[in-house]
Amino acid sequence: MPLQDTWFRKDGTPTVSYHTGRNRWRIRHNGRSQSFPDIERKKAPAPGDKPPKTVEVAWARMLTEKPRQVEDVLVGELIDRWLATKRGLSPRGYRACLDASGHVRKEWGGRVAAGITREQVQVWFAGMEWSPSMRHKLFQCLAGSLELTGQPNPCKGLYKTLPKEKRRESGWFAVDDLAKLAQECHGYEAMIWTLATTGMRIGEVCALNVGDVVDVGTKSSPRMRLRVRESKNGQGRDVGIPPKVLAMLDLSRPKSAPLFTSGNGHRVLKDNFRARHFKPAAARAGFPNLRIHDLRHAMASLAISLGADVTDVAHQLGNDKAVTLGVYTERWDPGVDEVAKRMDDLVPDKGDNE
Repeated sequence: MPLQDTWFRKDGTPTVSYHTGRNRWRIRHNGRSQSFPDIERKKAPAPGDKPPKTVEVAWARMLTEKPRQVEDVLVGELIDRWLATKRGLSPRGYRACLDASGHVRKEWGGRVAAGITREQVQVWFAGMEWSPSMRHKLFQCLAGSLELTGQPNPCKGLYKTLPKEKRRESGWFAVDDLAKLAQECHGYEAMIWTLATTGMRIGEVCALNVGDVVDVGTKSSPRMRLRVRESKNGQGRDVGIPPKVLAMLDLSRPKSAPLFTSGNGHRVLKDNFRARHFKPAAARAGFPNLRIHDLRHAMASLAISLGADVTDVAHQLGNDKAVTLGVYTERWDPGVDEVAKRMDDLVPDKGDNE
């Protein structure tokens, strides 16, 4: 039986889907797939667990069912199958697929896939008023769904005609600006400084517990780190934190307690924090268009401008070196001036050529 355990990899390590509420077991046959939840176990789920009997029953049914003819398959059914292949994405990535599928389903869901022409797809994309980023997501959903028919895809080659996505400039943000923002974000000053000096993502910071502040050094030479258990790419890492920021944290509570809490003492929820605290504070500080993610840009730019190795900064961010250089570092004004000064030293004085 082509059975996949989506909670554990072949080497026994857990995937990003482990304990997230997603279905654990998946079976595939002749281009069709079906997912199932796990059974309740006395012990924690582990590699090598046997699937529930419902999986075997469904597999037997899948083998005996006569596959539908391509001419009868609706796009809505293909979208469901396409979404099933995206279950292994991060929660944020899967939500993006769900959002895109909703728009595609509204336009194409009730139509027979075999009857869709290339011209119809072109007309639909030409009349869109979505952003370039959203257009790309919609195209990936429709093209990926129609690909599951095994027939010539009317979307083939159209990806190149889509408008290119424009990367949003994060703009200038200096150390004094960070201090002003932290001051305006009442009750969350330590959280702002943590975001701005570690480069961690907002979801990673909200997920931290008191016990995730760990000492990886020795008794004579302590080295404190913030331990990210699971990041966007599914891997954990230890992140350095400045001693002054560490001193702002309340570590006297139980290790299982959230490191950052809201006014009612509960764990900070990133969406609530963004809407109720960060955006109003940024507006009061004079940065109405500032995003939380811009603090990540600021950290990378500041660190590199101060002479930090790009490889070390990339590890701190949880990215590879190329992404760090190409995306997260902006032109740092003092650095630009330093480049101009060094080049100026190479230019001979006017009198030297006479």
